[in-house]
Amino acid sequence: MKFRFVLNLLLILLFLYFIFLIREDIIRLAEVKDRSKQINKLLQNEKERTIYLDGQIQKLKDSSFVEYLARYKLGLVKKGEILFKPVGKAPQN
Repeated sequence: MKFRFVLNLLLILLFLYFIFLIREDIIRLAEVKDRSKQINKLLQNEKERTIYLDGQIQKLKDSSFVEYLARYKLGLVKKGEILFKPVGKAPQN
């Protein structure tokens, strides 16, 4: 009788121990899934940024785009050209 009681008690304790272990694994699994979602979102953002930068590289390989940047963004002119800058305020519509 006493042996049976001890055996039942050990089985119950063993069962509770396994439940505790499973609970810890479930918590860790949820944390890993959350981290995985965060990393996948960061990865998607970086893929989109890579596509954008690849497009920018392709634009910079085009000499007409480089000329546009030089003329309108940097204010440069070709050799022999004369640059006219308006003085005063621009007319208002």
